[in-house]
Amino acid sequence: MLVNPLQVGSITDLILLILEAVVYLGSIFLVLMLVYTGFLFVKAQGNPEEIKKAREALLWTVIGGLLLLGAEGLALVLQATVESI
Repeated sequence: MLVNPLQVGSITDLILLILEAVVYLGSIFLVLMLVYTGFLFVKAQGNPEEIKKAREALLWTVIGGLLLLGAEGLALVLQATVESI
């Protein structure tokens, strides 16, 4: 007898489980990137060129965080749409 180790009943549940894992790992990476960006700002010490690089890093970190959160929301909307059909 085969045992389902993931405890999912459908492909949509599997996709949501995978997405949840990606969001969890991505959130950890996001926090690390925010710390690194703060380090870049401190390391810049008023140097305009280094501050520009730190601002770009912060911008891309925030964009990545928004995409990470938006992906989960989009997946939930798509799941609700598919289930209603």
